[in-house]
Amino acid sequence: MDFGNLTQEQIEKAKACTTAEELLELAKEEGIELSDADLEKVSGGKNWFESFMDGMN
Repeated sequence: MDFGNLTQEQIEKAKACTTAEELLELAKEEGIELSDADLEKVSGGKNWFESFMDGMN
């Protein structure tokens, strides 16, 4: 996922997510397309989610 294309509002919404499922739902609602690689990472579970959220900071 390219964070450079996200608005500040989208970033804040993503930071508010507490699970990978919430993050996936947000992406769907916002019309953000996730690559196959992104989806594979999400299926990795909590460790991926924590790493993803750390990347948002």
